[in-house]
Order: sequence, then structure tokens, then C-alpha cells
Amino acid sequence: MKSIRTLRTAALGLVALGLGQATASAQAFDAVIDNIEVNQAIQTGTTPLTGGRSTFVRVEVGLTSPPSTPVDLDGIMRVFKGGVEEPYSPIYSVNGPYPAQTPPNLSKQKGTLNFIFRPPVSNSITLEVEINPAGPNFVPEGNTANNKSTTAVLNFKERNVPEIAYSPIDYRPGGGGGANVPNPVLLEPGSGDNFMQGIYPVSDFSYHRTDAPSKLWTGSLTSSGAALISSLIADRNAMVPKPEFIYGWVPGGLPYNGMSFLNNSAAMGNSQSFKFQRTFAHEVGHNVGLSHVSWQIQEFGVDVEHHLKITEDLGVIKATNLNDIMVAGLNTNQAWVRSTHYEHFYTHFKFKNISFPDAGGSSGILVNGAWNVESGQITLHNVVELPSSESTAPVADSLAEFDVHAYRNGQLVFDLPIMGLTGRDSCADSSMPMEEVGFSFMLPVNGEPLDRIDILPREGTRVEAVHLQRSASAPEVSFLTPGPSGDVSGNGKITVSWTGSDFDGDDLVYYLRFSNDGTNFTPIVSGTTATSIEVDLSKLARLRDGKGFFELRATDGLNTTLAVSPTLSGSNTFFAQAGNNPWVYIVTPDDGKSYFFGTTVILHSSSWDIEDRGMVNSKISWASDLDGPLGIGRMLAVADLSVGFHTLTVTATDDDAMTATDTAVIEIKARDLPGTISGPIVYCTSGTSASGCVAAISFTGTPSATAASGFTLDCIGVEGNKDGQFFYGANGRQANTWGSGTSFQCVIPPTKRGGVQTGNGTIGACDGSFSQDMNARWQAKP
Repeated sequence: MKSIRTLRTAALGLVALGLGQATASAQAFDAVIDNIEVNQAIQTGTTPLTGGRSTFVRVEVGLTSPPSTPVDLDGIMRVFKGGVEEPYSPIYSVNGPYPAQTPPNLSKQKGTLNFIFRPPVSNSITLEVEINPAGPNFVPEGNTANNKSTTAVLNFKERNVPEIAYSPIDYRPGGGGGANVPNPVLLEPGSGDNFMQGIYPVSDFSYHRTDAPSKLWTGSLTSSGAALISSLIADRNAMVPKPEFIYGWVPGGLPYNGMSFLNNSAAMGNSQSFKFQRTFAHEVGHNVGLSHVSWQIQEFGVDVEHHLKITEDLGVIKATNLNDIMVAGLNTNQAWVRSTHYEHFYTHFKFKNISFPDAGGSSGILVNGAWNVESGQITLHNVVELPSSESTAPVADSLAEFDVHAYRNGQLVFDLPIMGLTGRDSCADSSMPMEEVGFSFMLPVNGEPLDRIDILPREGTRVEAVHLQRSASAPEVSFLTPGPSGDVSGNGKITVSWTGSDFDGDDLVYYLRFSNDGTNFTPIVSGTTATSIEVDLSKLARLRDGKGFFELRATDGLNTTLAVSPTLSGSNTFFAQAGNNPWVYIVTPDDGKSYFFGTTVILHSSSWDIEDRGMVNSKISWASDLDGPLGIGRMLAVADLSVGFHTLTVTATDDDAMTATDTAVIEIKARDLPGTISGPIVYCTSGTSASGCVAAISFTGTPSATAASGFTLDCIGVEGNKDGQFFYGANGRQANTWGSGTSFQCVIPPTKRGGVQTGNGTIGACDGSFSQDMNARWQAKP
């Protein structure tokens, strides 16, 4: 694979070189770095940073006495960790040479000199930027000694990689009809999660479809999605393992953009191409406790990986007058994130670098529903004991709108204030308030049933009290199919049926889930009154023969009874298959993108396998049809792609050696890189001696700080048989007058001189020359 590492090596030990006699007309302007902004979505100067997250560095260049014609400047950025330069450094600019201007135009991507890199997790990162460095793009200026600037020490902290499972909603109001699901291409990673990836301060999201291909919903979503969200909450709590969030994508539009439960883990929203990405990010904002605001973002934002090129073709730079993500009722092109909320996400426990222990064998009573804030009526959607619980934390007493009291053996064991005042405007993403507010809570049980749960109003709150009393008899439930043998031979499509009864005459509600291996669980249906369902096992995690089964829960309220099917087995080819292929998507770069040679290109993928779950590290590999293998991992930063069109391929390989691929075609455009030498560079124009001679300087070989030889300077065209010497400096180039004023000193003092040489050639002729091995010179007199 062709690499620019060789070009970087060629720049090692580069010094400014010049002849003693020269003339030039130098530009008098001076370029200086005014500011270096390190931006991962939004930056105020104190906004925290995340390790492993794609990072955009904007360098604001100021010009003193700018020339009448535009000045195109380039630059180099070096990355140091604990004072030691990182192996992938230096970083070349995204857009150099760029037309420098004073003042810089921060509203335009080309208004600053820009760099992209992927920093490690470290509290000792510094960035050193040099503008207008030596090399083919150098522009002579009056002073290059002030062309470098270094940031303060930067702290890139570790954050979680949250898991978000999405469920395509098969929406059939009233039942009947064919499947009605959203366009799957819109929902997949690299499209559905683009706004999330852009504004949340994590290095990545594990965003994937639920194991079940879709979720049938026959209720109406016209006025509220609270019942759907309640069902999604039940689904999530039936999953093993559990994602941090679950999201339901509804086909097409809604009278509102979406809906969520405040401080919970479930939400739903539209799948309209011009709205859906922002709706998703907005609803998750509610899930982590944010309410509606009317703010603008105030600072310029940056879509670092240009996620929102899809679907809305939006620019990388986000204007200061865009609305914050938590303003209600917006389209994707109207929003970004304000630093206040970005920092809220940064410090929220679901994004911080902490572990979430699985609740394991613990169990809890899930209660959720909707509260009509006008009438006060509460409608319960789910009351069921589930096998693993995440107990609901109380809200601040001053914010509570009603209380939950729970009793065991006649004793009050839980007094839980719930629903914050902010809940009313955090329920639905709409510019108009909605009457219905969702709520959900879970109380731990762990084998000791609760006798009674009361939902009681707070003073001044219109809430009709609800009283749940455990009846004397628990439901009875058993499977009809699969039968006692557990045989499901065939093509994997089976009817799961059961029978249930309750001695007290209570209505029963059922919750069915499936395990393919006895460890992982997938919800099939939550909160149904039906007693059978068709299940296509070929669309679920591949059944491990003799290990899989179904679990069924029947609830009459505070009594829940569990039934477990016989272990499932079969002997046909369906069971002989290794499993399902994984899913893999290129999140960035998008197909058709172009980059300049030397630019850091972020290769960002998303992959999932319904048998193996998350896929990282060696399970994901990248390759280019031009350059061959590029590396392994969900996300890479590569800066050595050769010039031309590349078909990038990402491949995911699961534990059963089954694979999936995705591709994108990008273009790498040719350009000269600063700090690299491919031939002589003119520092200033040579003058003509009294004998009419015009000197020229050149070099051969590679400059080195360690080699004892191999980098030779040659000067030709000088007067024959005359004495001369080379001089050099380490601070850049200039064109200051020297001696009588008709010649120029082409390097910035202080300078060092080589030994005096007597050139060859003929007196009076211009055939004289000098040469010197500078590597040997540096080793002898550094």
C-alpha cells in the first residue's frame, strides 16, 4: 500500500537553506494563529472532550498587511501525548491550502484551516499547529517565527458506548391488512442514527435493530404514542441483555414528531426523511431528563463526520441561529445542540464511563400508562412482574406530581414520588401541548409479592387515584404448542399457543419471549390478550438445538404466573445452519465523498449479530481496492490513502464465520503536502552577480537527524574559482535586505555557516559550483 509516511520521513530534520547573495520582491504580510478551536459538536472554550470521538480542529489565521491578491495557506498539526508525538502525527489539513482572510469567516467550512483526527483517551494531549510551513505550498511572508501555536493541555475522557435497539413498527390501526413498516434503509445505521452520532458526546453508538424484525401495533397513534412506548418499555425489560435505550420507528408521519417518557429508556417517532433523524435525537434527550426549551445554539457547531449529508445534504458547519435539539416540533435542518445540553449528555450516567450491572435474577413489578393532565384520568397499559428490574428512582419531592405507595403484608414498603413538573412538555415532540403524559415505574419484588399499589395525587394536581389490589388466586397458564416433544421441524415457522385461566375471574394479559440458547432473550409480544401467535424462527437468533425455549407470563395485575415451553429441537436443515449473517454498515464516509491527499479519513462502521450481539475489534475489517487492507475495528482514522477512486469495503465476521459487507466509493484528490520536499523550494529569487551569473541551489538525498551522510546540497551557476559558503537556519524563510541593500538574506537569523569552499570552474565564467553533505555537517556541528 502506498504510504505518505515516506514523505513525512523525508521532512525529518528539515532546515531553511539559502544562498548568501539573492534578490527578491517579498510579500510583506505576516500570518499568525489567532485561535485553535477543538470541536466535537459544539465548543465554547470549556466544552468537555471525549476520547475516541472524531474531532474537528479549526485554526483561525490572522493576517497583518495582507497582499492585494488572496493568500492561500496550508498547515500541519502535530499531536503530543504526555509530550511525546503520537505515531499518526503529523496531521494534514482537510482544506489546505485555503484562502486565508481577516477576520476568519467561522460560518463557512473554508473560513478556517481545518484538521480532523481521532484522539485517544488521555488527559495529556496537546496540539501544535504550524501555518505556512516549509514545502511546496509555502508563501513568502515577512516573519515566519510566529507561525506556530500550541493548545493548552487537553483532557479527552472515556465515555460509554450506549446500546440503542430500534424496532420498526408494523402499524395497522384496528388490525388487518398487510405489513406497514418504515423504509428500512432510512432506519439503518448511517442514516437513522446520524443526528445522534453528530450531537451526543460519545465515541460511538451501538445502534441496531431489535432481534425481532418488527413490532405489530394495532392501536391508534393519532393523538398519543404513550401506549406504544409503554409496550416498548415492557419489551426492553424482557430483553436479555438489555440495551440502554429502545426506540420505535413509525412508518411515515404523525400529527406530532414523536413522543417519549421523561427519565426513561423508551421513545417513538416518525420516519419522515426530513424529520426523523432529529426527532430521534430529541426524544432521547427527554429520556435522559431534558425538557423543551426555546434556545438557539449560539456557538458555531460542527458535524465532524458530516453525518447529515444523509439524508438532508446539510453542511458541516452549523450556524449559531439554529435551534437547540430540545426545541419542540422541528425538522432536521433546523436544529443542532447547545453546549448546555451537550454537557448534560456528557455527565449523564448513561453516557459516563461506568458499568451497568445486570439485575440478574432479581424481579420487579412494572407499571406504566398515561395520565390525562386535563381530566386527571390515569390509564394503565402494563402491570406485570418481569424477571429483571431496574428500580425507578424518586424525583425530587418538590417536583413530584403524584405518589406511588406499595404495601407488603399490610406494611408500606415503597413511597415513591414520580413525574416531574417538566413531564407535561416532555411527553410529545410537538409545538402544541398534548393532554396525555406517559409515566412508568418499576418496584423490586424478588419473590416477595406486593399486596397493593396506590397511585395518589399530590395537592394541587388533578389525578384520579388508582388502587391495585392483589387478588387471592394467581393465573394458571400452560403451553399448547409447541407440544411436549418440543419438535419444531419444518421451515422454522410455528404457531405458539397457550391456555390461561384465573379462579378469581380476572382478565389476563400475556407476555411471550424467546430464548435461542437459554441465555439471551427476545420479546415476541408484550401485553396481548390473544392466546396464540405465529412465530418465524428463521427471522430470530438461530435456535441452538436442545437449548432454546419460550417463556410465557400471564398477569391479572399484581399476580404474574410463568410458564416455560419444552426445550425446542429439530432435525432438518433449518437446525443444521450455523446462524444468521451479521449486519454491517458504513456510517461514514458516505458514498461519493472526496478528500484531498493526506487528509485523515474517518472510517466508521456499525455492526451487529443477533447470535453474537455486539461486534468489535478483529470481527470488523476494512480494505480498499487500491491500497489493500486498511485495518480492523469499528472505527479507524486513515491518512495514507493513495490518489484515485477507492471502493472501501467493511467486512464483519461472526463467531460462525458468517460474513456481511458494505461498500462506499470515495475519491482522494492529488495535492502537495506541506512539510514535504519533492524538489528545490525557492526561498527568494537569486540575483545577478557583476559577472552576470545567477546562482541556483538544489539537493539530493534525504535529510536526517541520525544518518551520517546522504543529504547533499549543490549550488551551481556561481563565478568560477571563487570562495563561497553555505549558511542555514532553523526558523524559516524571509527576504530581508543584506549588505548594500541589493541582496537578500533568505533565512531567518540566527544562522549557521558551513566551511569556506573554493569553487571549481573558470575565472570570469559562471561554471563554478559548491556542494556539501548536510547530514555530515549536522552530525559534526549540530
